[in-house]
Amino acid sequence: MLALPLLALALGAPPSPHLIFIMADDLGSNDVGWNDATALTPEITQLAQTGVILSAAYTWSWCAPSRGAFLTGRYAPKSGFEGSGGPTANGHGKVAVMPTAYEMLPAMLKRAPTPYTTLMAGSE
Repeated sequence: MLALPLLALALGAPPSPHLIFIMADDLGSNDVGWNDATALTPEITQLAQTGVILSAAYTWSWCAPSRGAFLTGRYAPKSGFEGSGGPTANGHGKVAVMPTAYEMLPAMLKRAPTPYTTLMAGSE
């Protein structure tokens, strides 16, 4: 496993890009400087201008299904994780945590040819 990253470096392959995902609750599309010049967000706007902006995605009225969909790459109702702890559309009953049947993005990134170090931070 270690041989692949070393081989890539020896062949002059470019390093893996840095990935920064920012998911903010209650942030509207016009609450950022690249969509509305009156929104003063210079640091995040600079990151956006030199990176890639995800501008279309499914979202829910509360954060957990959106986060679950982002971390698994799956449409939240398909994983049974669209409700707020109540009955779900697929009949599996209450879901208080993300089902463990789905691999999450950090685990996938750690298996990349040049493994990523991952960090998640946030608050309630």
